[in-house]
Amino acid sequence: MKKILLIGIITVLSFSCNSNKQKPEVDKKQIEKELLTAIEDRFFSWRDNDFEAHMKTYHQNWKRWAMREDNLLTKEEFSGLWDYMKKGEESQEVEIKLVDYDILGDGNVAFVHFTATETFKWIGPDNERGWKTGDIYKGPLRWSDVLVKENGTWLCIGGHRDFSQPAAKLVKLN
Repeated sequence: MKKILLIGIITVLSFSCNSNKQKPEVDKKQIEKELLTAIEDRFFSWRDNDFEAHMKTYHQNWKRWAMREDNLLTKEEFSGLWDYMKKGEESQEVEIKLVDYDILGDGNVAFVHFTATETFKWIGPDNERGWKTGDIYKGPLRWSDVLVKENGTWLCIGGHRDFSQPAAKLVKLN
């Protein structure tokens, strides 16, 4: 009797373990490629001044702190930020370096940390920072973004940009 009971318990445990198998390992190189492509799509559309393509990289529920304000900026309000930034600079080149990431949930949420180094021409008026119209600058920024995967596409739903690093000081190129 004890032998039959033991065999029964082992059988139940075996079926239980088999039904709770973890999902297979994700292909790290494929995930990294997808994440880098999503980030590059966003930043290269910025460089190319393509507002429509840029907005397609954001999730409909995207939010991020507004610049110099105590409120969250939504995707619908982003055009104001776009216009504000674009009236002063002409992006020429953007280099993206993926630093680290974590995949969560069912593999459809990613915390992505990267740097974006932009070269841009200042087209705004001379200002208090010492920038003069026509000057070209290059500088890196650190980013931590949250991406969600919907219908096979990684979309930015929120994040943070860091202007505080010492390396973020712009270098005048001309």
